[in-house]
Amino acid sequence: MDEMSTVPWQHQNLRRVTSATRAEQFAIWSLRLWWRAFPELQCAWPELLHGFRVCHVPTAVESCHRFCSTVLVIAGCGSGVACLHFPRIAATEEQLLTTLAAGASGDQQRVERVLRTFVPANVAVVAAPHALQYSQILASAGMEWPQPGRIPAVTGVASDMVANAQRAELRLH
Repeated sequence: MDEMSTVPWQHQNLRRVTSATRAEQFAIWSLRLWWRAFPELQCAWPELLHGFRVCHVPTAVESCHRFCSTVLVIAGCGSGVACLHFPRIAATEEQLLTTLAAGASGDQQRVERVLRTFVPANVAVVAAPHALQYSQILASAGMEWPQPGRIPAVTGVASDMVANAQRAELRLH
């Protein structure tokens, strides 16, 4: 087996960003931009604010920021976030999108259950309300999330994500 086939974000079976719903595409853009700028968020903050305003969801920027702060930094999931121009959705990003899509249901406990599959329980408790608010603001602005039966299943990444939490300083590029 060559090295290329063992790197999860280079597999051709990853979903293309262009095939994602509008809410998923916006969430991918915001998560990637936020992570690219971290820890110097002031560099990307004007671009983030502009994007949220243009998409008519300026009130979602705070919940997005809190979700990213909790899940990407504290839980270490940022190591699985791709660069802005990566054309596919990485496995970690799929898990984050699954969390946000669950938030569109309005069920905070459901969001927390999804989060607990790949972050520590205490992080899930803190991140769930922010994921819920972020996804619901996008939905209320007309950005659609996948229907519950159509949310892509992400299997086998939870243990990889826990391992990646130990290497939070790594980035996919």
